[in-house]
Amino acid sequence: DAEQVTEDANSEAALLQETPDDMTEASLRQFIDELNEDEQASLIALAWTGRGDYGPEDWDEARSLAAERNQSDTASYLIEMEMLGDLLAEGSIEDVER
Repeated sequence: DAEQVTEDANSEAALLQETPDDMTEASLRQFIDELNEDEQASLIALAWTGRGDYGPEDWDEARSLAAERNQSDTASYLIEMEMLGDLLAEGSIEDVER
């Protein structure tokens, strides 16, 4: 169906495949920059949890410290982490009690 083909061509995955790597980084930076301070702190804490700095049981402590230290460019800090995507996946919020 023609509508489905158009939708697939405009999907995020299709757009990422068509754009250079620096455009992907720019999109990620924009997304992180648009998060509020609490959301940025949670994202940092999630990366720290995935890296093993904190366990799921330490979520509140990790978030609190991330909020205290989040004084500069959050996007640059996160993007400079090696294997960021893997860290975020490893820090799965399924393991974190809310």
